[in-house]
Amino acid sequence: MQDLYYLLLSPLRIVYWLLTTYAIFLKGGTGVPSLYSLTQVAGHGDVTSTNSTKAIVKKTNRIEASFYITLAQPQHAQLRHFVPQFYGYHQIPSTQLSLKRRLRHAVLGTSLLQQKTYQIHLENVLTKYNHPALMDLKLGVRRYDDNASFLKRVQMIALSQITDFQQRGVYVEGVQVYNPHTRTYIRHTSWLSRVQAAVDTTTSFQRFFPTHLPKAYRKFLIKRFRRRLDELTETIRRQEVRIYGSSLLFSYEGDVQRWYLYQAQRANSEAKVDCRQRIRSADLFDFKLIDFAHATW
Repeated sequence: MQDLYYLLLSPLRIVYWLLTTYAIFLKGGTGVPSLYSLTQVAGHGDVTSTNSTKAIVKKTNRIEASFYITLAQPQHAQLRHFVPQFYGYHQIPSTQLSLKRRLRHAVLGTSLLQQKTYQIHLENVLTKYNHPALMDLKLGVRRYDDNASFLKRVQMIALSQITDFQQRGVYVEGVQVYNPHTRTYIRHTSWLSRVQAAVDTTTSFQRFFPTHLPKAYRKFLIKRFRRRLDELTETIRRQEVRIYGSSLLFSYEGDVQRWYLYQAQRANSEAKVDCRQRIRSADLFDFKLIDFAHATW
């Protein structure tokens, strides 16, 4: 199983090389069941729910809103496969910003481009799971863009120094897995990850694929993620984009009964199964590039 973890880390290093070579730098930030899965694992609080469980609303800046608008153009069709679906946006009048947020912008010297005055509506990628398992993975060695304030630069550089971020080029911001025995979620938050800087990335991957998962399921997930990473690598080669501080959000179904049902359906593929009950391999895992608040085309 140790070899499988390195099998997954290998394409991550390739993606990292591409990011640094093509000046594409990725960070992150969302990251338990339902909406909270997208916010608590990585410690972000700018994501809220909508009336529909299929969508979330994220408070962000003009840069990210513009990124999603440009992403809709035909030449970026391949990259859209790796990004949550975008449903639209609206701008928040400055008068509606909280006093706390306005003071924060003033103290940090946040540029107008970086101020979170937009709300974007995005696909909730977790709705297909009964018990979602998540890992928020940052890539690249630079976590701020050219418009970042001095304090932001110092903060990000300091964080890189106290973790293995600089050495490996990847950093696990947060992990959540479901324990079927206790019927609870186990979360390794961003703060825990930072405090436990001595724990390397391989250990974090092992947390994401715990031993209570069937071995065959772990192999299935790792190989599928590896394939998706290879596809992302090829897509990145053909894109002209600069992204500082984005994340790769890995997710899979923590309900192992669905894995057993998937296997049973494959073993008896000729059996008549209601299409609404049939489980596809894509229903068991996903892999998305998220957070584009520092991206430019």
